[in-house]
Amino acid sequence: MPLRVAVQTDEQLAVDIDDGVVGGRRGAELTIRIPPISSMPPDLASTLTCGVLLSDHYGERKAMADVTTFLDEAGLDFEVLEHAHTERAADEAAALGVSSAEVAKTLVLTAPEGNVRAVLPASERIDLRKVGELVGASGKKVHLATEDDLARDYAEFELGAVPPFGGKRDRVILDLRLVERDSVVLEAGSHERSVRVKAADLVRLTEAQVADISREKP
Repeated sequence: MPLRVAVQTDEQLAVDIDDGVVGGRRGAELTIRIPPISSMPPDLASTLTCGVLLSDHYGERKAMADVTTFLDEAGLDFEVLEHAHTERAADEAAALGVSSAEVAKTLVLTAPEGNVRAVLPASERIDLRKVGELVGASGKKVHLATEDDLARDYAEFELGAVPPFGGKRDRVILDLRLVERDSVVLEAGSHERSVRVKAADLVRLTEAQVADISREKP
């Protein structure tokens, strides 16, 4: 099966080898097809593989740098937390050995007024009806952003790792359960690095609206 290298303008790339995926975001703008690595001369195969891994590593570091630079420029105290690669906020909490209620997950929602970043504990589920009431739209007009939306609007961050701040300016709604905590942990644009910030600083930094946006538990 051929190797597919999908290259994006910001130097992020995705590589499909058989059924696995190595690399960053989907939705690339340019696709290059080349022969299988097994059929290449050893020197070329080694160079290509190394280049893919280095480019992906660069992308993760760049996203992290963007977030920490944003926090530095705002004059906020924060702690960088490195952990194993995770795709879900609950898994991020487990990798860090902290409660899922302490980890904030950022969901990008599409609404008639534009994108909204909803930030709530990893232990909770979003209530789109509540968000709809806050933005003046019915719950049926508020949806989770698609992967294509995320790749287009937040190319500087890894797919699914958009933080509550940085990049384009969006409306931010912060669940009140997070504000009750002294500090929170959130993904820093990467699936392998997080930051811990004071909850009060997060509210000020994002100018977030604080409200109950979590589903009621039975």
